[in-house]
Amino acid sequence: HYFRKHLPQQLEELYLSSAIMDFANSAIMLFEPIYLWSLGYRLRDIMIFYLLVYGAYIFTAPLGGKFVARYGHERSILISTFWLVAYIVALIGIRQSSALFFVAPFLLTMQKTFYWPAYHFDFMRFSLKEERASEYSGLWALSTMMYTLGPVAAGFAIKLFGFSAMFSSAILLILLS
Repeated sequence: HYFRKHLPQQLEELYLSSAIMDFANSAIMLFEPIYLWSLGYRLRDIMIFYLLVYGAYIFTAPLGGKFVARYGHERSILISTFWLVAYIVALIGIRQSSALFFVAPFLLTMQKTFYWPAYHFDFMRFSLKEERASEYSGLWALSTMMYTLGPVAAGFAIKLFGFSAMFSSAILLILLS
């Protein structure tokens, strides 16, 4: 009785898309710093990497909101998907070109810029005000489950097939989402 029984189709789509995206993101997020460390980057370099992402995101987030207002949340989420795929490809490519270490944070920033304002708009638009807490609880529970399962699956994938296979699998899931 804690969760809403009948969700509008748009929220069902958001739940499914979020579950797949959260699974893929959680598989990558935990192992990104480990991957960078395995390539020889120092802790300070890895911290700078994430400082670049979130430092830039502070300034680009309003641009994402403006894009959503003008072109819609679905287009924004779609565009964010391609930025995320480009980010993962750049991570893979860091092995061959260390310059991608400075390109990748920009790509992740752009993914966040387009994804998060659209995600929140989508949820607010299609959730019922009187059911919003239940709907958010359901989304949070689903997200928590995916953020638990994703790293476990990624750990097995890395152990059996390596980082490139894990990143490639994440790309497929992201495109599916």
